[in-house]
Amino acid sequence: MRTLAAFIIVMVTMVVPSLAQTIPGTIGFDLNPGTPSFSDITGLAINDSDSDIDTARTVPAAGRFSTLVRLQGVTGLMGVSFDFKFNPSVLTLVEIRETRADLNFDSRLSIQELNAVIQLAAQAKPVDQLEFTYNDGTGVITTKPGILIDPNNNGQLDLSDLNAIILEAALDINDVPFWTEVQRRRQGQGFQRFESAKVFDDRDDIRTTGIAEDNTVVLLARPGDGRDGSGNIVSGYGFSGDAILFEVIFQPKAGQSGNSTQITIENAVAIDESFKSLSDVKNIANVLTSTVTVQ
Repeated sequence: MRTLAAFIIVMVTMVVPSLAQTIPGTIGFDLNPGTPSFSDITGLAINDSDSDIDTARTVPAAGRFSTLVRLQGVTGLMGVSFDFKFNPSVLTLVEIRETRADLNFDSRLSIQELNAVIQLAAQAKPVDQLEFTYNDGTGVITTKPGILIDPNNNGQLDLSDLNAIILEAALDINDVPFWTEVQRRRQGQGFQRFESAKVFDDRDDIRTTGIAEDNTVVLLARPGDGRDGSGNIVSGYGFSGDAILFEVIFQPKAGQSGNSTQITIENAVAIDESFKSLSDVKNIANVLTSTVTVQ
């Protein structure tokens, strides 16, 4: 749930890394992520046959391409924060997201969100004209989140886009299996709620500078449901395995054929079930650098 309190928790828990500690795992931009998805509506099974982190890719000079930020081999993961950089003369950021058509960033697709998508389709407008109004916990705001309803990244809400979103709403299997969504599906398996908070750097700033700071997602463990009577995180509440953190969509700048840029990750830290204070924020053990070449 995206509330002011949630953002305060995010910023408090992910500010200062403890340089003396590391958390096992490997984080990187997967430039050829395949098409991971949930296998069915009843369980947690995931189709992700291309789950390795591909760190090199040559892309066409025109058109968008999708990448996934993956964190492989973690145990009891409760939160992640990192910066990333790229050359803004070569690439531009289109969008950074978690959950398709999640127009109000609450990690699920609601009837109101689906209705907004259907209305846009009925009006035959491009996705960049979508406006969505909601209360983010600090007040009512209006956003223009059109990229979130454009699965094939062509700027239009065509039949394949609408079909993908309707399937996501009806079957709950069609989107990328982000780690927070995997946890949400565990409701009723010992825990009642798996809420999370996300913070992304300002998209326009990223496009200008090529620097994205403090991209953060944290699970919110509550007393009696994720935390015990002493305030400790209950063993088994966190995520274990290979986590898909975010989808980041890029597009080459005009006239960049033959040029390349690295996508580097810095200040990559995480918290796990042992977290009690800022001294328990840990550096992620392995950080990969990816390279994109424009054809």
